Amino acid sequence: MFGKLLKHEFIATRRLVPMIWLATAVMAAINILSSQIDIGWLGGTSMVFLILLAVGQVVVTYAVVVTRYYRSLYSNEGYLTHTLPVKASQLLGSKLMTSFIWLILSYIIAFAVFVVIIQYFAQQQGISLIEVYRNLQATMGFENSHAIVAAVIIILFLFYSLTFQLSQLFFAMSFGSLSRFHKLSLAAPILSYLAINFLLEMLTMVAMLFVPLSIEIKLNASGIPDSGLKIVGQGMHVLLKNPQEERVLIGLGGLVLTLFAICGLLWGCHRLIKSHTSLR
Repeated sequence: MFGKLLKHEFIATRRLVPMIWLATAVMAAINILSSQIDIGWLGGTSMVFLILLAVGQVVVTYAVVVTRYYRSLYSNEGYLTHTLPVKASQLLGSKLMTSFIWLILSYIIAFAVFVVIIQYFAQQQGISLIEVYRNLQATMGFENSHAIVAAVIIILFLFYSLTFQLSQLFFAMSFGSLSRFHKLSLAAPILSYLAINFLLEMLTMVAMLFVPLSIEIKLNASGIPDSGLKIVGQGMHVLLKNPQEERVLIGLGGLVLTLFAICGLLWGCHRLIKSHTSLR
């Protein structure tokens, strides 16, 4: 049954998102073509639209997955959804997985646009992408292994960030749809999200600064990392007291806090879907 839920979710969300992906791909092709045949005005114009589409397709994807969650559970469609012989965990899981896949694909497309933009400006300078990478490598002093580690960290951070955002959005939709908030209509989920996001951002910042758990990166005289990562029992506030220290601290307290917050928000979503569903 879970597989059928996933299939239904993909069918329900596939109409709009791929269309803006297609528009982005067409604009990227126009930009690449214009740089090849040296049409300056077309390259500049297509670049502006390409950047707008790259950002827009991510925003549209967020809007689609959140709207889908709300409509399928808390609008007229919810009367059918909640009669299905499935558990609340399956409903939530199918929506999370579908949303996650769409958003990952959107970010991949945004990254591809970023590569096209770099290629465009590199072509203007008469150099290739490989040469851009080697120049950056010579300037920053990093090795290929460092670049691989950085790429893995970025990918893991993207997964974590998407899960954190989706858990906030879905919980806000569920909490704001309780019967006591019906008079506020859609303002209730929006206000719920703003309140939750603000509170968690503040708590995360405090945890990063003061929880004694950080990743330490030593810097050389040029400000370039010259050693591996090390976990230390200090918070980032130590650097505020000693800004002259040649090192960087990345507080892990915020990460630990948000991991607990993700679990709590998803548990809250499950509970609201299972026991406190309130259709309009």
